[in-house]
Amino acid sequence: MAEIVFNGLLLIACIVMAIVSTTIPIDGKDVLARYWPMGIMIVLIVLLVIKLVNLIRKLPKGTKFKFDLSFLKEKGNLRLFASFVLLFVYAALLPYGGYILTTILFCLCVMWLLGARKPGKMILGSVCITVALFIVFCWGLRVSLPRGYGPLEQISKWLEYLV
Repeated sequence: MAEIVFNGLLLIACIVMAIVSTTIPIDGKDVLARYWPMGIMIVLIVLLVIKLVNLIRKLPKGTKFKFDLSFLKEKGNLRLFASFVLLFVYAALLPYGGYILTTILFCLCVMWLLGARKPGKMILGSVCITVALFIVFCWGLRVSLPRGYGPLEQISKWLEYLV
């Protein structure tokens, strides 16, 4: 049941992101700036609908749907729900904290949720993931990432200069 709830929430998030992607402004030659995120979201929506239908078909006959949060008692389900909430917190903080700082913190939190406890490896892994994604988005896809506000913007510019 927890898997159905999680996939349903993920489906709702993808639908919202697909709708938001229709508002991305198109400037000159950057026509794909709107359509590649929209395309990815549509593919994810189709895959999630297929997965939800398959999960519902596999339920035993006579299963009643009731809304309870008892599935959060299991440690794995609680981690899954926490990672889902963490993703929304990351998305909300991204414009304010800038891509680099917010992504490093997000990666650290996800690693901690997954059970990593060695600070050196966690920091190194977070920095490597952030730099790799930065290179893909900025250099490969030519997408400008958020830098944050105030002093965080200056820190983000400095960190981008290092990359």
